[in-house]
Amino acid sequence: MTVREQILAALREGALSAGRRIAQDPEGRAVLLEIAREAGSAERIAAADALLAATPRLVWGCRCLCDEAGLSIASAVEALVCDGDVPPEILPALGDPCRAVRYNAVLPLQGRMRGHDALVYLRAEARYGPYKATDIGLEALTTAEDLRALLGVMAPEDLPVAVMFLDCARWSDPLRQEASRLLGELLHHPDWRVRAAAAITCWRPDTEDPAARAAILDAIRVPELWIQAMAVARLAEDPASYPVLRAASRDPDSALRNAVSAGIHFSGVREAIELLEGAGDEPRSS
Repeated sequence: MTVREQILAALREGALSAGRRIAQDPEGRAVLLEIAREAGSAERIAAADALLAATPRLVWGCRCLCDEAGLSIASAVEALVCDGDVPPEILPALGDPCRAVRYNAVLPLQGRMRGHDALVYLRAEARYGPYKATDIGLEALTTAEDLRALLGVMAPEDLPVAVMFLDCARWSDPLRQEASRLLGELLHHPDWRVRAAAAITCWRPDTEDPAARAAILDAIRVPELWIQAMAVARLAEDPASYPVLRAASRDPDSALRNAVSAGIHFSGVREAIELLEGAGDEPRSS
């Protein structure tokens, strides 16, 4: 029997201890990864569990994000950690059953890699396999179908984060153009979270689209802290928006005040921080 046949036989018998031993061997681990990525394979989840058993530091709750993509997501995170790009302590949170905890775990990845590349890498890995989770692979995504397929692996409640993938710096020019068109459509999406995420992604101080302006102003008052804070961080780049931020920082709603504070400090814009801290009635122009 080949190594692959031996591993498949062990997985079919449900021998987790045998799977654990296999996963500890480099050749066996490679075969397990191959099996676990095979769409339609009856043994893929068993292979994933064997890998988990051999790698206790990687919480297999990542499967809760998407059963079909769970291994690929976890594998991509693990690879990033091995490269020193992701703090290991966030791995358990990435697999937490609570969506809010997963968000809080994923967001730090954005600070460890340029733009939203870390998130895009994870989902490109999940959707297309490891060959796509490279600069060359991402540049090969050139059609609207590619883009919608990549976003399509997201669960509905995770769609606001998926929308923010549309700002990926490493995509091909044709795909970025398609992303811009799609963002324009999403500014009118029936779900307020999606509209807010689209506004955060596409809005810049020189944006002339009234729909984008309206959506980002709405976003600072939505009942989700991370959306509020990121909308505030965007508005902090625009001195013309400071009257809105000043009013929000004095709002009776403490949750809104906290979001304004978090967003302005996250932005790092000195004039906006001075505005928040009361350093002057009017911010100085830069």
